[in-house]
Amino acid sequence: MIDGSKTRIVAALQATLLGSYLFTGYVDLLYILVYDFFVRLYLTSLLSPLELIAIGVESLFTREKHSGNRLDKEFATHIALTIVSLSLTAGLLEYPKIAFTFTLALVIWKILEATTNICLGCKLYERLQRKGINIISL
Repeated sequence: MIDGSKTRIVAALQATLLGSYLFTGYVDLLYILVYDFFVRLYLTSLLSPLELIAIGVESLFTREKHSGNRLDKEFATHIALTIVSLSLTAGLLEYPKIAFTFTLALVIWKILEATTNICLGCKLYERLQRKGINIISL
């Protein structure tokens, strides 16, 4: 079971950080996102600052769980980590337009996920699975 409300809260927080980066150009916000995605993928979500904030916010409201596949969320998180890493690299190499383009794409994705509960990375994973392409995580 995947907790849909917590996932949406995390997506909203990610969209907020990404939007803040777009408006301020403050690269340290991307460091926070890289750390968050990396920790959730390779360590434990209990070390993720956004996950901890989401747990706190969620505890104020009722819980809503829906069935889902953990592999599709992991695949989507890998894509998000790649996009944030590319944006961070482009920003550090002083290509701000490329960095903002990657960030804007991820902002749109995360706003869509937070508001409509549609995960584009999950949909891509499902489509690849239907085509017979198996995704193997590292």
